[in-house]
Amino acid sequence: VITLSDYSENVPNGVELVSDSTIMDAVGVYRQNDDVVVEVYCRDLYDYELVTETSALTVRFKDMGDSYAASAVVWFPYDDKNRLALPEWRQRIGQYAADNRIKLYMAPDMQEEYSQEDVIAFANRIRADMVLGVQVEGNSGQQSYMTGICNSTYFIPDYNSTHLSVVMAEAFLEATQIGMRGFEEGDSTHVLVSEATVPSAVISISLTQKDMESVENEYRLNEKIVTALEKTMGDIMHNYILKSE
Repeated sequence: VITLSDYSENVPNGVELVSDSTIMDAVGVYRQNDDVVVEVYCRDLYDYELVTETSALTVRFKDMGDSYAASAVVWFPYDDKNRLALPEWRQRIGQYAADNRIKLYMAPDMQEEYSQEDVIAFANRIRADMVLGVQVEGNSGQQSYMTGICNSTYFIPDYNSTHLSVVMAEAFLEATQIGMRGFEEGDSTHVLVSEATVPSAVISISLTQKDMESVENEYRLNEKIVTALEKTMGDIMHNYILKSE
């Protein structure tokens, strides 16, 4: 699904569609408020770029990874998929990824209801360089805290799930100033990590009831989550992925 923001006035009624049936099964274009949405159902996974001409918009498909130095998949639980829904957050993290040549896939962008199994199956399939999970929940105690979830059984020497979880924990600790209570091994409740064949980690943020009920605190937390995700992606890129090239 490709969304062209504020593009509606550039698309006339009766638009002509030309598609390549060798790589796609269906394509559709429609207006959504001031935006234009292009839905393409391909037979495989591709990257794409948009090319605008005087009277045409072309979507050029490329093999996965041709245009980027790394790929990242970000997961929030489906019942919390709107946590970063505000445009200021989505555009900011998307721009950061693009500026650093990272192909970013946000699980909340999936059109249908998704599970951890769905997301990690996709990440494994595209051989994502990092899977970043964030889970926010409440606790009955007097103090908020965070826990890192990793998969120590997925091991490759220079960069693996353990490396990612440490980098991610440090980024979230710096951004949120919420204390870490250590790391746990991913189990059947965190298949995003335990079934990963690529580096994958989850930060579980457990908030007090007071923090959960404060709209102002939630807004600030979401800003800090964006900051932490950006730092995680940047640190992984520069300290592991680019260094290995």
